Amino acid sequence: MVYVMGTSVFFNRKSLTGISSYPIALESTVSKLFSNEKLQRILQVVERQVGKIKIEVTNCNGNKALWSWKEKTIKLDTSLLNGSAENQLAYLVFELFNALQTSEFKRLVEETSDVEELVLNVEILEHKSALKTKEIIPQIVGESAEFAFKYIDPEFKYHYALDQISGHAEWLARSYFPAQSYRGNLFHPIASLDKKARELLYALLYYKMRKTPIPKKDKSSQDINFDKIMSALKENSPFDTTTRKVLDCANHLFL
Repeated sequence: MVYVMGTSVFFNRKSLTGISSYPIALESTVSKLFSNEKLQRILQVVERQVGKIKIEVTNCNGNKALWSWKEKTIKLDTSLLNGSAENQLAYLVFELFNALQTSEFKRLVEETSDVEELVLNVEILEHKSALKTKEIIPQIVGESAEFAFKYIDPEFKYHYALDQISGHAEWLARSYFPAQSYRGNLFHPIASLDKKARELLYALLYYKMRKTPIPKKDKSSQDINFDKIMSALKENSPFDTTTRKVLDCANHLFL
């Protein structure tokens, strides 16, 4: 049956295990969930634990996707509709793995009173989901395909650092403990790092996790890599506060 919800047209198919409705725009992506036996089993487990779930496309307020256990809904940001099918699938599967951990998420929210402890432990759960997504997506779209979570590192500290500099950890902190100040675990408090500092740290993490350089547009110049960025930071740190903060964080994180 097809029905209208807001501005999106949704399919409602009782034959789809675990899913009660989803947008027509995601028809191809949702169908891929059922091409993998492991994901079919996960949908069955999620249905037993929380009931049938909905999939919606909406504004996720800066996030690419969200799992709302109160609404039993996986929400994908509208920006994903303009991206690759592989990324749509990756974020959908990632949130499906988060849905599988609903009881753990709820326990953390109900029993934790400290913002640092809550954010850290939520990030640990999401790192598990990211690693499982990284493992299963190539089975569906092929080993050579590019997709979100492909370069997630097994070491949690890199995942957590990325989510801090991207603002995701701060968003979690504001969402659950708006009255508490969130520091994070980088050498300097995350709130003290400006846009330039976060971009430099992101570049270091990017090259560390991908382990491959990306050529500059000017082919006559040498490729950028992790070691060259670190050398530049060391050279400039005595003269620039932002660079010095980045180097402090990098030494703490990588050495």
